[in-house]
Amino acid sequence: MKILINYLYAHFWSLSFLCAFVFFAMDMSGIMGPIGYQLYYPILGLTAIYCLMHSKKIGWVFVAYLGVCLLSYMFNDIPKYYRTTERLIVFAGLLVSFSNLVNSRRIALMRLHLFHTFCILSTILVVINYIMFATGQINSSQASTYQNIGLYTGSTMNNEMGLLGAVSIMFIIAFCGKYIKTFSKIEKIIMLGCLVCAISMMGMASSRMGLICTLLSVIFVLYKLNSKNPKKLLGAAVLFVIGIFVVSSLFGDKFRFMMAKNANQIESADVSSRDATWPFRIIEFKESPVYGVGFARIKYGLGADIAEELGGTIESGSGWLSVLSQTGLLGAACILIIVLPNIVYLFRHRSNSYCAAWYSGMCVMFVMQPISEGYITTVGAVLCCLFWLNYSVIDSFRKGVLREEDLDLSVYKQSKWFDRRLLKLGKTKNKK
Repeated sequence: MKILINYLYAHFWSLSFLCAFVFFAMDMSGIMGPIGYQLYYPILGLTAIYCLMHSKKIGWVFVAYLGVCLLSYMFNDIPKYYRTTERLIVFAGLLVSFSNLVNSRRIALMRLHLFHTFCILSTILVVINYIMFATGQINSSQASTYQNIGLYTGSTMNNEMGLLGAVSIMFIIAFCGKYIKTFSKIEKIIMLGCLVCAISMMGMASSRMGLICTLLSVIFVLYKLNSKNPKKLLGAAVLFVIGIFVVSSLFGDKFRFMMAKNANQIESADVSSRDATWPFRIIEFKESPVYGVGFARIKYGLGADIAEELGGTIESGSGWLSVLSQTGLLGAACILIIVLPNIVYLFRHRSNSYCAAWYSGMCVMFVMQPISEGYITTVGAVLCCLFWLNYSVIDSFRKGVLREEDLDLSVYKQSKWFDRRLLKLGKTKNKK
């Protein structure tokens, strides 16, 4: 705990912490109100300006992807209520801020610490939500929804709680896997409590993809941490299997709605399913296979008929399929060039550092999760920012802009609690 508290303290006054806190506030809107959403666009503009001021490299594949998005906008008759012009401008600012459209070591460090800080804050978020649920500090609507269909969205007020729970579980496993030998007994109890809260929130969010993301990311994290020691790897595998049995025994009631969905036992389970939207994305792709049916638009299926009422807000049902349907083969080719080399790098890169385990686990999240959530071009969503941050950070490691020692947490353990010298350390790291 001392490591994490000192880490947050060191970066408290940085742009990376400010961005991460705004994301945190957005996902805490059910408790904190709309302050996070009110600050989102100002902080996005500030971050974009910062990145443009300190840019030294341009990622031409991102420029090409933006060009394809513009092409899909110009060559399609998109209804005005989608506000595509505004969305495209904001999306360009988002890519400047959180993707490697522009990059330098200074920018890459800011993004690294932003991404890592948000993972820590996500753990705090799920703990707060579980405590509020356990103590009955939730409104009647949330209580009724959970009692009737077993679905709890908590402070997010949307379907992000499942992924946030998965992120927290992965982060706790990666952090404890590397630093548990330095923990005191109290710290071990606290981290175990955080893990219980994260598992509960992920299960109560009834996210099937959250469960899959959790399992695969934890497996990959354990592999990364123990890949250089076969005995440790075997021990980690045994602990993982034991952990599955323990979780299923102790937390089975938290996963009851999710299991019912998989067994098709509850008719109302379809309310949160995205499966029904996928065939329509295929139809849209077949209709316009080269440049798609339009940036940030759905043309057919569920949600298309009420998009005007919602001000152009859509749920495409799949991020990967929405790339195909909205921007066609040209857009999909750009995304493949962005994503695929980073995935290959993760499998080929041999390292058992905490840093490698953490960003590997996060990459698994953002390979799997967009299968069932269509936020890749949803400019007002935290998950959209995190998606582009994920591949930006890994790409910077792959190209040597970042080094794994940039996320060496040992210094925060060695320092005293809230040591003022850590503030200087945080500023130095973000100015390299």
